[in-house]
Amino acid sequence: MMMALKLLSASILGPSVAQLRAVIHEKYPFTDLLDSWEITMIIDEQYENHVEVSVVHSRLVKAVITEINETFEFEWTVTILWSSSPFDIMLGSFMREKDTYKVALNITRLSFGEETRLKFKREARDFLSQFVDTKNSYRLVWDRHLKVQPVHKDINRLSEKIKIIHEKEGVLYDKTGKEETPGHLAVHEILSLLAKHTGNTTLQDFLRDEFLKIIKPDGDLSEQLYKLFKRG
Repeated sequence: MMMALKLLSASILGPSVAQLRAVIHEKYPFTDLLDSWEITMIIDEQYENHVEVSVVHSRLVKAVITEINETFEFEWTVTILWSSSPFDIMLGSFMREKDTYKVALNITRLSFGEETRLKFKREARDFLSQFVDTKNSYRLVWDRHLKVQPVHKDINRLSEKIKIIHEKEGVLYDKTGKEETPGHLAVHEILSLLAKHTGNTTLQDFLRDEFLKIIKPDGDLSEQLYKLFKRG
């Protein structure tokens, strides 16, 4: 579960965003809207000792219909899905030797200006529909173990954007609009929630007894976390 922080890394999103740009940007040039990136972790306890966790990255962008020089907005999402099996939980390990993840890239929201003609709305919808069908969109977008992936360099800021939602219990973590929490404490709280709701008692013990002794508040949080993960 500590590896969940690696799923916030921009390098994980890179292949999906590159695909989005390769397919869409030439026809509909687009730019990211400022401060629109959101991250949601969803914990689903499907049955006893089996937990499925999704990390959903979303961002709103503004695109241009060049023929008429009008803009429209769409939201893309990258969903990273993985599971904790009963065997993993019994071992109490922080990470698995061989991790496999499913990644889906989709467009989930589309909005046009009131003056945009129906013809151009229909063309844009038809063109973007290839990213709307989720049935066949899962794909492996990286082949390196998460252990060698970096931790996002601005993990302090991202901790304020993350929401953690439990399928049965609702929102577990949401710091939106609240007083800023020091980065190392926010990370500790996030990992503690994930450990608790995935039944990882070894990680819970580590977070209670060791984490705050190892991670120093005055150091580079991302670098400290990367070294911790690398150590295993």
